[in-house]
Amino acid sequence: MSNFSKRKTTFQRLKPGMSVFWAEKIVKITRLRKVEITENGLIYQFEIDRADKILTGLGSKKITVIK
Repeated sequence: MSNFSKRKTTFQRLKPGMSVFWAEKIVKITRLRKVEITENGLIYQFEIDRADKILTGLGSKKITVIK
């Protein structure tokens, strides 16, 4: 079992340097790539430490952050 604490937050509150649990892996956010306005709300795109991968989500959607 892993010895880290987890908490839920929204895509809107994510910042570079945070580690998140995504696609059954722990990834680190390197930078905010783009924010788009759509009919459903704001869409956030983050670059992550995995090569050529982008983490995308609606601003109000919850994601697990690793401390």
